[in-house]
Amino acid sequence: MGGRDVERSGRNWWVLVLRGTCAIVFGVFALAWPGVTVGALLLLGAYAFADGVLAVVAALSGRASTPGRVVNFSRLEGSLKASE
Repeated sequence: MGGRDVERSGRNWWVLVLRGTCAIVFGVFALAWPGVTVGALLLLGAYAFADGVLAVVAALSGRASTPGRVVNFSRLEGSLKASE
């Protein structure tokens, strides 16, 4: 993690707290309503899969609509190389 990332995460500590709180709330809901949770996870999984496929297509075509998509693809590529 670079110095800039540490500084940014220090300023935005509340975002980490919010993410953690949301994860805990989701866990409680998952335990309370397992049937609804399965349906929600299936929808989320389908969305994530479609978004990932479109991000890879956009990165490979060179016509990425946002620079973030290209950066995310390069991170994926770097992590795949690191795992070899």
